[in-house]
Amino acid sequence: MKITYAGDAQEVKTQGITFPKDKAVDVDDEQIIARLSNNKYFKVEEAKKAPTAKKAKETKQVKNED
Repeated sequence: MKITYAGDAQEVKTQGITFPKDKAVDVDDEQIIARLSNNKYFKVEEAKKAPTAKKAKETKQVKNED
C-alpha cells in the first residue's frame, strides 16, 4: 500500500522508513500500515486491484452491444 506523510516537517522517519512530505511511499508491513492508518498525519491509500477475468469479459460484452 502507499502511505503519504502530510505533516509539517519536510520528512519523517518512523519504523525504519523515511516518509518525505506529500510523497507516497510503498509499505508492505501490515503492522506499520495499521499503525499509520490511525495517525492523522498519514494517508493510507488502498491498493488498486486489476479487474478479474470475469469483469473484463463483462466489460467487453457491454462494449460489443453498443
